[in-house]
Amino acid sequence: IVVLRYDDRGVASSTGDFNKATTIDLSSDADIVSEWLKLQDGIDATRVGMLGHSEGGAIAPIVALWQNTAVSPVNPLAFTVLLAPPAEQGGALLTNQTKQLYDAAGISSEASAAAIVAHAAAMKAIIERRPKDEVRVLIDALVREQIKISGQPLPDDAAMKSTVDGAMEQILHPWMAEFIRFDPRPVLMRLDVATLAMCG
Repeated sequence: IVVLRYDDRGVASSTGDFNKATTIDLSSDADIVSEWLKLQDGIDATRVGMLGHSEGGAIAPIVALWQNTAVSPVNPLAFTVLLAPPAEQGGALLTNQTKQLYDAAGISSEASAAAIVAHAAAMKAIIERRPKDEVRVLIDALVREQIKISGQPLPDDAAMKSTVDGAMEQILHPWMAEFIRFDPRPVLMRLDVATLAMCG
C-alpha cells in the first residue's frame, strides 16, 4: 500500500495561495496529484483511490466524477473513502451545526430559535447570490440575535459596525461563499466507484 499526502497551496514548498482557493480549486489540486501518482514506478494506476475527511469527503467524489465521466477515461479513480463527508448543501450544514452548538451549550430551543432562523436566512441569501447590502441586513440581524442569546448588552453603533464588517468579510470570502452554495448530493448520486463512507 502506498499513501501519498501533500501540502496545501502555500504551505511549505507548495506554491499558490490557500486563502484564495475554493473547494473546486482544491479538487483540481487533488485531481492533478492523483494523476501524478498514477505515473510513478511501482504504482498500479488501475487501483488508485482517494481518501478525504470533512471537506476532503466532498473533494474525493468530485475528483472521482471528473475522472470517470471523461470522454475516454484512462485509469480513473478506482475507489473513494469518505470520512465525515458533507451530505447536504453547505448553508444547511452550517445552520444545523450552529443549532447543535447551541444545544451542546445548554441553550434551549426556544432561546436559540430566532438566531437559527436568522442564520438560515443569511445562508439562503448567499446561496441565491443576493446583493451585498441585502446580505448585510441579514447578517446584522443574525449578530443581534447571537448577542441576545449571550445575555450581553448590544454594543454601540461603531462596535456593531465593526462586528458586522468582520462577519461580512468571513461569509463572503470566496471559499466560504462557495462552501455555503455547494451541494454534494448531485455528485454523490452520480458516484459510481467503490466507496466507503463513515460518519460519526
